[in-house]
Amino acid sequence: MIGIGANVAIFQLLNALLWQPLPVSHPKQLARIRAINLPPTEKAWLNGRSVPATERLQLSYPLYRLIGDRKDLFADHAGIMGQGRFSFEVDENTYRAQSTVVSGSFFPLLGLKPAARRLLGRADDIQGGPSNGCGAVISHKLWKRMFGASHGVVGKRVWIERIPFEILGVAPEGFEDVHPGVEVELYIPISSFESMFPDWNWRTSNAH
Repeated sequence: MIGIGANVAIFQLLNALLWQPLPVSHPKQLARIRAINLPPTEKAWLNGRSVPATERLQLSYPLYRLIGDRKDLFADHAGIMGQGRFSFEVDENTYRAQSTVVSGSFFPLLGLKPAARRLLGRADDIQGGPSNGCGAVISHKLWKRMFGASHGVVGKRVWIERIPFEILGVAPEGFEDVHPGVEVELYIPISSFESMFPDWNWRTSNAH
């Protein structure tokens, strides 16, 4: 399982141990990859000062793709992004919703089933975005709190960071995030960042 960091286009493979209490299929088959034995020139930050890096959990997008191409080592891979509060406009009311950006393989890899309609899939996360626009998935808690668990929310037009999205479905009850203690309310595809931040070259950047 792989994820993107919040400030630069970076990916991280998640530790299967973090997934043990989560309602996902086959958590023991999930792996985390770290970059170790880094060169002495590699730096990290500790308490505001630069220190030699010993390992790195975050990988560039090109390296993430390279790892994903190793079908002899991994049956599948998925990208996730660090959490952040995005503006979420519904019916002319704007909220700050805890959000995460995921690849189209995120939900299929976890084997999760939707509480309503469907979850994000690979067709929702293609370069340039799908021809019918960006889609998003909301959490079960947000579904109940904001929409009264109405199935009529599926297909609803909302705005996330001033970009139009369609609500595709609802995540299963009990699943909020891959990080324990974090309650994600919105899941959006990685490709949507091409609309949100058109000048961000995360697909080609080798920055870690």
